Amino acid sequence: MLEPDLIIWILVGLISFNFLVGILIDRLNLSYSKKPFPKEIEGIYTKEDQEKARAYLRERTNFSNLISTISTLIFLALLISGFFGFWDQQLSLLGLQGIWLSLGFIASLFLISDLIQTPIQWYSVFVIEEKYGFNTSSLKTFFFDKIKGYLLGLVIGFPILYLLFILIEKMNQGFWWPFWIAITLFMIFMQFFYTTLIVPIFNKLSPVTNEDLLEKINELSNKVSFPITNVLMIDGSKRSTKANAFFSGFGKKKKVVLYDTLLNQLNINEISAVFAHEIGHYKRKHILQGMALSIFQTGLTLFLLSTLLYSENLSVSLGAERWVVHLNLIAIGILISPLGSILGFFGNMVSRKNEYEADAFARSFGYGEDLIGGLKKLTIKNLSNPNPHPFYVAWNYSHPTLAQRINSIRKE
Repeated sequence: MLEPDLIIWILVGLISFNFLVGILIDRLNLSYSKKPFPKEIEGIYTKEDQEKARAYLRERTNFSNLISTISTLIFLALLISGFFGFWDQQLSLLGLQGIWLSLGFIASLFLISDLIQTPIQWYSVFVIEEKYGFNTSSLKTFFFDKIKGYLLGLVIGFPILYLLFILIEKMNQGFWWPFWIAITLFMIFMQFFYTTLIVPIFNKLSPVTNEDLLEKINELSNKVSFPITNVLMIDGSKRSTKANAFFSGFGKKKKVVLYDTLLNQLNINEISAVFAHEIGHYKRKHILQGMALSIFQTGLTLFLLSTLLYSENLSVSLGAERWVVHLNLIAIGILISPLGSILGFFGNMVSRKNEYEADAFARSFGYGEDLIGGLKKLTIKNLSNPNPHPFYVAWNYSHPTLAQRINSIRKE
C-alpha cells in the first residue's frame, strides 16, 4: 500500500481534478448558450424568454461555481490539516467507541455539513428561484422539510449504517455481499412503497378528478395492457411552479403521480402524451433495467470498498494514528470517485437512449405532436437551457435536449 504522505496528495489531486473539470464544463455550457438556437426550436422562445432563460442559467451557474469553489477549498484544507483524524480523536475522548464512534462521526459531519448548506439552500430557493418566479415555498415548509429529513435519516439511514458497521466488524472483508443483498432488498422495497410511505411525509396525494383525463389514461392503459391502481395528483405547487410526473411500483401495483403544476400547464392531450411516454418506459423494461444497473453499481462499489477498507495507511493519511473504519470510508469515497463519474457518464447515455425509446412509444400511439407540445411548454415554463453544450449534455443530462427529442419524434 502507498505511504500516507503520497495518499493524501493523490486525494487532493482527485478532488482538485473533479472540481476543475466541473467548472470547465459549466463555463463551456454557459458560453455555448449564447449561440443561435437549433432549427428545431426556432420560434419557440420569444426574445424575452430567451434572455430570461439565459439569465437564469447564468445566475444558477455562477452561484453553483462560487459555492463549489468555497466548499472545495474548505474540504481540501480539512483534508490536508488532518482534521478528520482530529475529529475522530475528540469524539473518542467523549467516550464513543466502536460502532457508536463511527455512527457519531458520520452523524456529526452530516449535521455540520447540513447546517452550512442550509443558508446556501435558502438563498437558492428564496432568492434565485424566487427572482425567476419558481418558488412557492414558505419558510415554514422549508424548515419542516429539514426536520422531516433528519427524522427520515434516523429511521432509515441509521439502521442501514448500523448494519454496515456490524457486518464490517463481524465478517471483515466478506461484509460486502450480505450488505449488497440487504441494500438490493431495500431498493426493491422502496420501488414498491415509496409513493405510499415516503411521499405523504412531504406532500399531499389525492385522486385525479378530471373525468376526461381519466378516461384518456384508462383508454390508453387498457389498449397496451398496462394496469394501474391509482392516478394521483401531488401538490408540487406548495414548493415550486415546476412540473413533473412519475410512476412507482411493479406488476399490478403501479401508480401514476401527476404534479398539480403539470395538470395546470398542459392540456389533456399533452398530459396523456406524457403518460404514454411513461408507459413506454415500463413496456421497454427501462425501470427494471435501471434497477439492475443500480444494483450492479452498488455491488461493484461495495466490492471495491472491501478491498481497500482495511488499509491503515488510508486512516493515517487523514490524520489518525491507527486504522479507523469511518476515516477509510471518506478516503475510499474519494479514491473511487473517477469510477462513479465513468459509471454516471454511461448511465446518462443509457438513460438518454431510453428517453428516445419512450418518446417513440408515445408517438406510435399518435401522441408525437402532443408530446412535443407538452415538452415545449415545460421547457419554456421552466426556463430550461434550450441550447446546452454537447459535452455538457453527454456528461450531465439524463434526458436528450428539446431539439434532439423533437427531431427524433418527427423522424420517419
